[in-house]
Amino acid sequence: MTRRDANLTDEDQAALKYTHYLKANDGRHNKDYDASDPDMPQSEKNVIREVRRLKNFYISAAGYFPLVLFLLVINLLTSPGYLWVVWPALGMGTGIVMQAIRVFGFAGQFGGDWEKRQVEKDCATYSNRTCGARQKDIML
Repeated sequence: MTRRDANLTDEDQAALKYTHYLKANDGRHNKDYDASDPDMPQSEKNVIREVRRLKNFYISAAGYFPLVLFLLVINLLTSPGYLWVVWPALGMGTGIVMQAIRVFGFAGQFGGDWEKRQVEKDCATYSNRTCGARQKDIML
């Protein structure tokens, strides 16, 4: 680890380590980089899980559009008077949206550190002296 990397959080260091691993293996994800390894730090397991979720989302999103286009062509060739392709497109689209929320958070507004920001805002508003001590007890 270089001196520049010393200021990184544990999760950022794990992400950096994972990136170096992928570069060393020509960018391919090998089965030997197993997140179930008991010796692996939890932050590194979290990074692996998030990278896999992101990869699966991109695979799903990339497969959605060609499939809907294919169904649209079938729909237009077989029954152009009724666009039934809307129903499978909505169903699959809902799944893609749910997966995106899981990967990227809920539109940024309530994702990630929303609770922490709200507590800090309320503490500043009420200028409560004991607020800082209670804030540490909040599970994020």
